Amino acid sequence: MELKSHGLTQERNRELRFIVTTRCNLFCKYCHRKAPKRGGKPMLELLKPDDLVFVFKAAKKLGIDSICLSGGEPTIWPNLPDAVRRLRDEGADLNIVTNGVHSLRVKEVFDYIREVHVSLHGVTEQEDKFRKVYAKKEYDKRTLETLDYLAQKGVILKLNVIATSRNTSEADVLALAKLAREFGATPRYIELYPSNLPAFKSNMDLQIQLEDMGWKKTSYKVRTVQMESSEHGSMELLRCGCAISHTLPFSDMICQRVNQVYVFPDGSFNYCRENNESVVEAINAIKKRDESTVTELLLRAINLIGSPCRR
Repeated sequence: MELKSHGLTQERNRELRFIVTTRCNLFCKYCHRKAPKRGGKPMLELLKPDDLVFVFKAAKKLGIDSICLSGGEPTIWPNLPDAVRRLRDEGADLNIVTNGVHSLRVKEVFDYIREVHVSLHGVTEQEDKFRKVYAKKEYDKRTLETLDYLAQKGVILKLNVIATSRNTSEADVLALAKLAREFGATPRYIELYPSNLPAFKSNMDLQIQLEDMGWKKTSYKVRTVQMESSEHGSMELLRCGCAISHTLPFSDMICQRVNQVYVFPDGSFNYCRENNESVVEAINAIKKRDESTVTELLLRAINLIGSPCRR
């Protein structure tokens, strides 16, 4: 099987996104961790650190050199420190997406991680009400402790905020930009999906709002709009562009330019968190250490990128 040209472009590093668990220590109502399920139930966690290393070795033969560890919340996965150390020993370029609540675990794996994306909800007093609706209260203090630690270490740091109508006022945006500058981080607003949720706010509308506030668009790569302000710094806007949540003419184009393949905790591969028609089952080949079959199954998942969405 050959690699199709549209899959895993070179705009940025090709990436395996290991969803090491679908469990989380927060309960955000909009979170897409609910998407990767089979039969309506959370996935079984069948993969161990040696399985992740085996899949990464197969992926390296396809030119994939970057790994994102995600969830759920990856820091509550007990095998995370061992997995991170072993993947780094194999030469993986590692980044992680975390809510930062488990600050001790973040510190435990920091030396092996190049980039950290910390998920926030917002930073203004108005957002206190929002947090009580969407998440547990211990979120704030521990996450800020994690940000402070990471900033002191000089890690590449990004702040992920799901954009809603409740956390994108001018005061919210300026407070987020200020917080990001304090920690040397890049703030990122990510579109909420599905878009029929009451709090949805399009990043197209948010871009117009930022431009009215003095930001200017400096670049655009398929999903990500880069905004810059001489006074408030940079801001990234990530558009969903997913057919499950939008009826947009560029949804197929975005799918075709996907640069990652998900590896789920049940040992399946997919380029999409939502499309059950593109699931590639690989657990048996992984457990049997059948490298040629795992490589072929990774290729199959890659070559499904941009295929018709039948969700």
